[in-house]
Amino acid sequence: MWKKLLFWRKDLPPPRSQAFWGNLPIATDRDYVADAGDPLLCSIVAAAVYWIARNLAQVKWRVLDRNGVEIDSPIPALLARPNFYHDGSMLLHATVASLITHGNSYWILDGGARRRPTALWWYPPESVQAETGEVEEDGVRVRKLIARYVLSTSEGKRTVPPEEVVHLRYGLSSDLRYGASPLESLWRAIAGDHEAQTFATAILRNLGVIGLVIAPKQSAYLAPEQQALMEREFAERFTR
Repeated sequence: MWKKLLFWRKDLPPPRSQAFWGNLPIATDRDYVADAGDPLLCSIVAAAVYWIARNLAQVKWRVLDRNGVEIDSPIPALLARPNFYHDGSMLLHATVASLITHGNSYWILDGGARRRPTALWWYPPESVQAETGEVEEDGVRVRKLIARYVLSTSEGKRTVPPEEVVHLRYGLSSDLRYGASPLESLWRAIAGDHEAQTFATAILRNLGVIGLVIAPKQSAYLAPEQQALMEREFAERFTR
């Protein structure tokens, strides 16, 4: 008896747990980032992200010199009203949400970096790609980690020099051009939450779980008229 417990006999099939789990890989190459999709569709993530964004969007901007003394600058006014369509709270709200969920947030400058910017535009990080390449500086070709930014727009691709982009990063990812989302360790949990909610919704929509079974005590034949009468009485009594 003890021998059977300690050393499973080779002529017998493996125990159920071993038969079920034995062929499953310990690790997986499944792309949980793609499965998670938009993390803001997860109610728990959205509640936390929007709470942070809502509170940080109330920040009042000040410009300080190296000694911590406030100085007069046009920057706070620009951040308070970045463009004709958005106010400062909307800019900060989108910026913070992007930093948490994507690890990157982008502001595109109107007016260029060589003269005073006239507007700031938040741009969705999914539509921005930082490209490495060579640029010319004083007649010399120099290779830059970020030589340009490529924006995906409704009218096609648009190339913007780094001087006209404010690239905010949350830490650094393995690709040094980008930041890393603090939610990366939760992608699998978020994907699982999406799957569970989708499954539960499908069950409820399709009535996958039987709500009621009516079974007579003895086998008997019910005429169609009797069946219709029973269904009607049941519907009148138990449904609204």
